[in-house]
Amino acid sequence: MQLLDSLLASWDDLGEAARHLAETPGWTDGELRTVADVLAPAEAGEAGRPALAAALGELAGCLVVATEAEAHRAMARLHAGAKGAATFLVMERLKPVPSPPAPAGARPLAELVRALPGYERLPAVLLFDAYLVEDRATAEALAATVPAPARFFTRSGEWVDARGLLHGGGPSAGTTPAAARIGRRAQREAAREMLHRHAEALARAEAEVDAARAALDAVPFDAARAALSEAERDLAGAEKEQARLLAAREALEQRRAALAERRAALQADLDAVQAEHAALAAETEAAAAALDAARARRDEAEEAFRQADAESRAALNRHNEAEVAAVEARNRHDNLQRDLERTRTALADLDRRDRENEAARERLEKRQAELHTRLETLDREIDDLQAGYAGLETEVNAARDALLQTRAAISDLEARLRDVRRERENDLRQESQNEVRLAEVRTRLGDLLAHVEESFGRTLPEDPVPLEPGFDEQAARAEVQQLRAEIRTMGPVNALALETYREENSRLEFLTGQLRDLEEAEATLLSTIDEINTTASERFLTTFNAIRENFVRLFAELFGGEASADVMLADPDDPLESPIEIIARPRGKRPSTLAQLSGGEKTLTAIALLFAIYLVKPSPFCILDEVDAPLDDANIDRFMKLIRSFADSTQFILVTHNKRTMEAADRMYGITMQEQGVSQLVGVRFDEALALAEEQ
Repeated sequence: MQLLDSLLASWDDLGEAARHLAETPGWTDGELRTVADVLAPAEAGEAGRPALAAALGELAGCLVVATEAEAHRAMARLHAGAKGAATFLVMERLKPVPSPPAPAGARPLAELVRALPGYERLPAVLLFDAYLVEDRATAEALAATVPAPARFFTRSGEWVDARGLLHGGGPSAGTTPAAARIGRRAQREAAREMLHRHAEALARAEAEVDAARAALDAVPFDAARAALSEAERDLAGAEKEQARLLAAREALEQRRAALAERRAALQADLDAVQAEHAALAAETEAAAAALDAARARRDEAEEAFRQADAESRAALNRHNEAEVAAVEARNRHDNLQRDLERTRTALADLDRRDRENEAARERLEKRQAELHTRLETLDREIDDLQAGYAGLETEVNAARDALLQTRAAISDLEARLRDVRRERENDLRQESQNEVRLAEVRTRLGDLLAHVEESFGRTLPEDPVPLEPGFDEQAARAEVQQLRAEIRTMGPVNALALETYREENSRLEFLTGQLRDLEEAEATLLSTIDEINTTASERFLTTFNAIRENFVRLFAELFGGEASADVMLADPDDPLESPIEIIARPRGKRPSTLAQLSGGEKTLTAIALLFAIYLVKPSPFCILDEVDAPLDDANIDRFMKLIRSFADSTQFILVTHNKRTMEAADRMYGITMQEQGVSQLVGVRFDEALALAEEQ
């Protein structure tokens, strides 16, 4: 209250003119006030002050007077004393200013400001064009659409004017002296009202104390003493009963807490099981869908397999047919070879038979000539024997029969001769065709031999290619066709292939050397990494075991003798990558992980682990920032006892708001602001303060 009175009574920050008018009486009938003194945010606290201060600007420091005469008297005093100039806001000259409707997303700032009695018109006049918005982006958007004059303010004091002005940035380092007075008078009035209520409450309490004292004076003390002794005995019994009930209640509370923890753990397990069941159900549905899809794909694959199998069988049939055709072609070739041999043999036989037939024909012709000669002789003899025809008729008939038989034999021989000639002509024609084919084969063979000799430098007749046993002619032909296709695919011969090969070979040797160097470097690096990992693992395990021993001991000291804890590696085989698990069992509880402990238990466990690490590698200084915030009084005492045990070798700096921690410290430092905007460091040594108090 005194601070608010002193702030409102001080005019030093508002300039020499305001201070002179405040110290000079007679020019006004009322109290000297500024616009900032009579206006205040309607919201509680400091929430609306930046926006109101930004909207008022320099008007916050204007002096408010009731009449124009007061303003003239004040200006005359300032002029007479040469105390500078001041700006006055005359209440009787204020005229109502029409306020346009607020845009969407904005509130008139005048509605969020309350004024002292008698000054209710000020907000509407001074803030008729001011609106409050949520953020600067909204202010910029509204300023671009609303005609001037219009100003949009945020709660942090940033603002945008429809005329193109924009004010913003980081938080302001301070406020103007006039803006600092906004709401102070309202705060003082609220403080006075609260002080008045407290004074009335104090008066009522004093009256009740006086009444109690009067009633006490009227009480007979002997009977009261006897009753008091009896009451004290009853109280002692009640206290014992209360202690017993408190112990039972504490046991019940511990039991209830244990059951609650057990219930929470079971509920967590149940939630986990339900979540796992839901996940398994989802996975089952997904697996069923995947199984259906897999079955569909299997059916499609089986259909594709059947089609591929049918195509494979068709291809196999075509292959078999091709093989059969190849075998048939080979058989035809062999048959042709055999036919050629048979034809040659037949030709030889025909030649022989032709010669024989020619000899037989010559013999027959000779025989025919002989028979003709004989016939002529017989005709002469017939003529000669015509006279003796009757006697010789039988001989003539016999001769005629012999002649008929001879003519029949000649006809048979001529028919046979025609057949032989026809067969000979057919054989000659077949032989001519075979000779033409043979000539073609010999020409093709000569061309192939010349090509082989030209391409491969090998004369096959002189240097034939030996064939391996079981040589497959068809496979060889297929391979030849494939090689020819590959040769055609390769394109023309590259004349620079050898040079290119040498260049690529040189590059290959270079890259091979680089690869070998990289492999050697990799081996060296892996060996170094193994050595580093081995050394790091050994040192880590040594440090970890030392921290573990310290942690077990410090945890028992902080939580009591029955408490225990341990820190373990989840994967001892890989200590450098293994997670670290902390198992803690406070007194009266079952072993739990760190996440299942309360806030205070987690803090004490963390403190035990911190100092366990500290014991492995002590430090002369240690700063702890509000580590005692979650601790209760009993745990604060244990914590400070632990700090005291290390205070001989280490200086501790604790940032804290806890009274018991402050009480246990040797000295305390704090920051105070006795003057507005001026911070000051204050330190107290408790031992010196205690000695000074004892001396006094």
